[in-house]
Amino acid sequence: MSTKNSRILALDGLRFIAILLVLTTHAVATFGLDWLGGGIGVDMFFVLSGYLIAGLLSKELDQSGTINLRNFNLKRLIRLWPALLSVVVVMLLPGLVVFKSPTLFLENSLAAATYTYPIFSGLLDRTQLAYGPMWTLGLEMYFYIIFPLVLLLLTRMRFSKKTLACSMIAIGGVSATVVAVAGFLTDGNLGVFGYLRVGALAIGVGLSLSENTIAKFFGKKFFGTIGSLVLATAILISFKTQFLGLAFSLGALATVFLITSIRHSESDQWLKHLMSQKQIVYIGQISYEIYLWHGVLREVMEVVFEGNGILTIIAAYGLTMILSAVTHKALAPLQRRMLSAWVLNK
Repeated sequence: MSTKNSRILALDGLRFIAILLVLTTHAVATFGLDWLGGGIGVDMFFVLSGYLIAGLLSKELDQSGTINLRNFNLKRLIRLWPALLSVVVVMLLPGLVVFKSPTLFLENSLAAATYTYPIFSGLLDRTQLAYGPMWTLGLEMYFYIIFPLVLLLLTRMRFSKKTLACSMIAIGGVSATVVAVAGFLTDGNLGVFGYLRVGALAIGVGLSLSENTIAKFFGKKFFGTIGSLVLATAILISFKTQFLGLAFSLGALATVFLITSIRHSESDQWLKHLMSQKQIVYIGQISYEIYLWHGVLREVMEVVFEGNGILTIIAAYGLTMILSAVTHKALAPLQRRMLSAWVLNK
């Protein structure tokens, strides 16, 4: 395995950590325990998404001087929507059968399938049912739509990458600070302030746009070790509800250190090696499908097994892993054909 490929695969390894944290916090909730610290995985996903998307768009700008917005949006839609629609369609009948409020379930299903869940659950304050985790996907989709336009506009206004990077880091930093303070003031009940965690996307963008500077000045530091310690600290303090917002913000910061280590560090080879292990990488590669399936399956199984936590988690997470692998593999040929027909040849 080449060094370049191992560094790319190791980023999938970070997705493994992120999805593991998310699964853990939802499993704990099934047993009636209240630990939301696994939500740190969401902040890790945000940073990774911002980092990777900004890298792709920046490269296109450097090569062509512009961004093909049509192709970019089609690629995102082809990558993300088929799996989401598959989950919503497959779970429609089970959900209608087991949930006491079929109307609310249908509303949630529609909101999930159309990426309007942040509006549905946050602004309209409708009770979450089955698709609660989908608020993050809605916010990411809005980012995919808005950020390329902003990047293209600012580039044409001759803003330098350094200025853009500093701006994004500042936006992300302010958002992280507000989340941390809000968590302290509300004893972890962030409410709509939780949506400001989307600032982690800006942090990822800032990291991507300033990558050459980071590689030059910090590439040989032990960022993997630092990032691991920061992540461990975030997890530990998240058990204290008033520090939950701070934990989310530290999770985003830890991801910055971990990405930097994987991409550039000459000292923390252990991290890149660990995150490049075949099994870890595979789970990271299907983490999107896992994220889609696990929430609704857990809710359905909790009703089916009448609140029995052990049976709920065994059935829900077992099915999640099987269906995620099947969905990822089954949709891949279709997605390749769609890309070939609608994007690559245009």
